[in-house]
Amino acid sequence: MAIAVKQSSRRPGGDAQITASLAEAGIPLAHTASVGAVVSGPAAKPHRMPLPEVADGEFTGTVPTPVAGLYRVLVRAEGSSLRGEPYTREELRTVAVWTRGDDRSIPRDGRA
Repeated sequence: MAIAVKQSSRRPGGDAQITASLAEAGIPLAHTASVGAVVSGPAAKPHRMPLPEVADGEFTGTVPTPVAGLYRVLVRAEGSSLRGEPYTREELRTVAVWTRGDDRSIPRDGRA
């Protein structure tokens, strides 16, 4: 399982696109798995969200990031291999959001 995270913005109010890719020996595991995520944010209780399959072996979902803080995203896949053997995989990712998250300039007072 490979996980990719893309943030539209690192400022509050953006979102993070989570993509999970499942393959065995380079062959996508199409239509053989159930994938979801448990999202824990700074302002809400943990909640589960499904990641639907959008292409063979590729699952995706969007995590809103309304407030500054750290969001933990635990992605879990359950399915069967090409030989029909059951498997479970988990990976944890974090998404950081802060007030000046997209700023690239140095503050005027000279502090970094």
